[in-house]
Amino acid sequence: MVVHRPAHSFAEVIATRSLARFHAWILAGLLVLYLITFPIFKSPILISVPVVVAGWFYYQTGGLLASILGTAVNIFLFNQFIGQLNRSFLFDLQNGYLIGHFFVAGVSIMGGYLRGVFENLFQLNRRLRSQERFLSLSNMIVKKILVPNKSDRLFDDIANHLTNLFLADYGYLIRWDQDQEKAFLIAVTNPLEVSYINAELNPGQTRIIENVVETGQALFIEDTEDTPSIINSLKLTKTPHQIRSAICFPLVAREYKFGTAILANESARPYTAEDLAYAERVGYQIALALWTVKQDEISRQQLNETRTLMQIGQALGETVRVGLDVVLQQIVDSARKLIPQAQKTVIHLVDSDSVSLIPQATSGFRQGEKTTPNLRMQIGSGVAGQVLRDGITANIMDVNTDPRFLHTNIMPAYRSLLVAPVQTASKQLGTISVESEKSHAFSMHEVELLKALGNQAAIAIENTRLFETTQQSLKEVNALYKINQGLAASLDADQLIQDVLTLLKQNFGYYYIQIYLLDPINGELIFKRGSDEVGTKLFEQGFRLPRGKGIIGYVAETATPFVTNNVNDVVFFYRNPLLPNTQSELAVPIKVEGRVVGVLDIQHEPPQRLSREDLQLMIAVANQLAVALQKANLYADLQKALQQEQSMRSQLLQVERLALIGQLLASISHELNNPLQTIQNALFLLKDELKQSGEGLDELSIISSEADRMVTLLDQLRSTYRPLHAEEFKPVQVNDIIQDVHKLISTHLRHKDINFMCQLETDLPFIRGISDHIKQVALNLFMNAVEAMPAGGSLFVETCQPPAKNEIVLSIKDTGMGIDPDLISRIFEPFVTGKEAGTGLGLTITHEIVQQHHGRILAENNPDGGAKFTVWLPVWKGGRR
Repeated sequence: MVVHRPAHSFAEVIATRSLARFHAWILAGLLVLYLITFPIFKSPILISVPVVVAGWFYYQTGGLLASILGTAVNIFLFNQFIGQLNRSFLFDLQNGYLIGHFFVAGVSIMGGYLRGVFENLFQLNRRLRSQERFLSLSNMIVKKILVPNKSDRLFDDIANHLTNLFLADYGYLIRWDQDQEKAFLIAVTNPLEVSYINAELNPGQTRIIENVVETGQALFIEDTEDTPSIINSLKLTKTPHQIRSAICFPLVAREYKFGTAILANESARPYTAEDLAYAERVGYQIALALWTVKQDEISRQQLNETRTLMQIGQALGETVRVGLDVVLQQIVDSARKLIPQAQKTVIHLVDSDSVSLIPQATSGFRQGEKTTPNLRMQIGSGVAGQVLRDGITANIMDVNTDPRFLHTNIMPAYRSLLVAPVQTASKQLGTISVESEKSHAFSMHEVELLKALGNQAAIAIENTRLFETTQQSLKEVNALYKINQGLAASLDADQLIQDVLTLLKQNFGYYYIQIYLLDPINGELIFKRGSDEVGTKLFEQGFRLPRGKGIIGYVAETATPFVTNNVNDVVFFYRNPLLPNTQSELAVPIKVEGRVVGVLDIQHEPPQRLSREDLQLMIAVANQLAVALQKANLYADLQKALQQEQSMRSQLLQVERLALIGQLLASISHELNNPLQTIQNALFLLKDELKQSGEGLDELSIISSEADRMVTLLDQLRSTYRPLHAEEFKPVQVNDIIQDVHKLISTHLRHKDINFMCQLETDLPFIRGISDHIKQVALNLFMNAVEAMPAGGSLFVETCQPPAKNEIVLSIKDTGMGIDPDLISRIFEPFVTGKEAGTGLGLTITHEIVQQHHGRILAENNPDGGAKFTVWLPVWKGGRR
C-alpha cells in the first residue's frame, strides 16, 4: 500500500522524482552555460556535465541520447572556435578526444542505470515498510476483535484503527442485516456524528452497501468533483469540510457478510490497485475475526443454553415440589441471561376468564417500577395479545415505528420487544417477552430460543395444572361423598347446611361461604348459614336480602349461576360491610323441581381466583343441597300433616263463617238502611223546628252525626262485600290518595303528637282501582298505626315502583308496640285484634279490598320496633299520565 505523505529526505526527494518538473529547465541551463563557457575555455570536456545530468534525470536512454547529442554539439563548437576537426584528430588516441566522449557516455548511461536501481530499491524499501505497517495495524485490529478490552467500544476501535491505517480523515462502520436487507450505521470516528449511531440507512444508501457486500469489491471515489453523485448518495457525514474522496470496502469472509467500512478524506486522493487490494484484504481479515468471535460466542451460547435448558428440564420434573412460581421465575431469569441484549423479561398468563393477560413472573424490573408487570392486557390488543391470539412469535425491531406495538400514556423504556407464545398443542396459556433499550436487538436465533423457553413454561404450567386438577378432583369427590353420607344419615336440613359449609371451608379454603333460602311469601332472601364469625353475626341479625339485590339476588331471579373474579366490574354487586376483602364471587341457585329455593354463595379475596372447576363443584353441591332440602321438607310435611288436616277443618269452618258474616252484614246493612233513612229524615225535620227555639239542638246534632256514621259504615260494609264490575276500576294515582288522607287526619295526628314522614316517588305510575276503596285502605292502615302509638311516635309512608316490576309498593311503618307474634299470622282474619276496643274488621276489610284489586298485603314487625304494612298493587296498563 502506497502511503501518500510529503517528501522530506534528499534520497526520498530523488527517489520519488519530486523535482521531475524542473529537470528540463536544469538541463537547459547547463547546456546554455556550456555554450557560453566553450568559447572562453575551449574545453570539450565541459559537455560531460549536462550529459551526465541528463543520464541521471532520464535513466540509460536519456544518458545515451544525451551522449550522442553532446558529441554532435562538441564537434560543431570545435569546428567553430578551435579549428577544423579532421578524422585523424578524432581517432588520435593520444589526444583522447574520442575516448573522452565514450567515457562521458558510459558515465551518463551508468548514472541512469544507478538512478533506476536506486529508485527501485527505495520503492521496494518503502513498500516493505508500508506492508509492515499494514500488517502491524491489521494485526492490531484483529487482536482488538479477538481479545477486546471493552466490548462495547469494539466497533469504535475498529473504525479508528482503519482510519489510521488508511490515513483517512473520517471512518464509518456499517452493519448489513441480511435477513431484513437493511443497513445500520454502528460506528463513527467524528464526534459530531455520534447521534447517527444505530441509525438505519435510507434505501439509496442501502443499495450501495448491498452492492459492495454482495460483489465483495471495494468502491472508491477519488474526487467528488468528477463523481459527485456517489458520495452525495451516501450522505453519511456531518463534517465542517466537504468530503472530496472516499473508499467503501466490504467486511466479508466467505459466506459471512458483516457489512462495510467507509473511509473518507477532505482532499482528493488517487486510489491505486494496491490500495484496493489492501482494503479488501483487511476487510476480509476483520470479517474473519468477527466471524470467529461470533462462532465462539455461538458455541459458548449454545453450551450455556444447553446447560440452562437442562436445569429447567430438571426443575420441570420437580414443579409440584418447588412450585410453579419458582419454575417460571427460573425461566424468565434464564431468558434474560441467555439473550445478551435482553434487559427485562416477563411471563404473562391468561386469566381464568380468558379475557386478560396477567403478569406472572418478571426479571430485571426494579421494585415498584410502573411498567408492563403492573398492567393487565386484553387478548388481541398489543403485541402480547396478538401473539397469544395468533400463536406466532413477534420480533418488534423498533417500538416507535412498528404498527403492532400498542402505545399508551406511559412511554416505553425499551426500543426492541420480542414476544413468544406460551402454548400447548390445543391451548393458549400466555406469552413470554423480553425487552431491550436498543433497536434491532434480537436475532432469529434468539427468536427460536425464546420459543423454546415458552414451550418449557407451557410444560411447567400444564404439569402444575394437571397436579392441581387431580388434587381438586380428589377434594371434590371427597366433599360430595361426605355430603351424600350426611344426606343419607340426617333429616335436619340446618345441620346438613352447616356441615356442608364447614366441609367446603376446610377443604378448599374459600374466604367466605354462605347460603340463603328464598322466602316464598315476599321473595326476599333469608340468610340461613355462613362460615366463620361473619356468618354468626348475620344469622343473629336475621339478615335478609331484598329481591334482586346483589349477585345473590340476581342469581335467585335469573335461576342461573354467576361467577366473577372482579366484583368491582359488576354493576349490581352488593358489598357486605363485614366482608371488605371480597374480590371474587360465585353464586349458584339451589333448585327443587326447577324452582329456585335458595342460593349457595362463595367469595374469595385476592390473589385467589375462582375457576370453572369451582363453578362445577358448587353446582354439584347445590344439587345435593336441593335434594337434602327437598327431603327435609317432605319429612317436615309429614310431621305437619295431622296439624294441617286439623287446621284445614278449622279454616273451612272459618271460611264458612266469613261467608255467612258477609251475607249477614250485607243483609243487615240492607235491612237497617231503611229505618236509618227514616230516622235521618225525621232528624232533619226536627232540626229545622228546633232552630227557632234552640233547645236540644246540640243533642240532636250528635244523634244526627252518629246516624250518618252508621249509614257510612253500612255503605262501606255493603260496598266491600258486594260484587264489583270492571267499569268501576279507573286509573288511580296512589300519591294523590296518600296526600288526601293525610289532610283528612293531619289535625288528629297533631293531637296525638305523631310525626308524619312521607317519601313518595315523583313519577309513580297509575294503578287500576276504585279510588274510594284505595282511600279506605290508606285510612284504615293510617288509623291502625295511630292507635298503635298512644304516647306518640312517627308514621312513615313510602311509595315506589321496584325496577323491572309491573307493580307499585305502598309501605306504612310506625314506631308503636308492634304486632303480637301470636296474632301476626291471623291478623287479617275477622274479629282478630290486639286492641281492647277494636272490632277486628278494619284489617279484614283492607285485606279484602287489596285482593279485589289483585294485589297483596303483608304485615310484619320491624327489627327496630313497630309494625310495617306493605301493599303491592298492579300498575294500570296505560302507564303514567
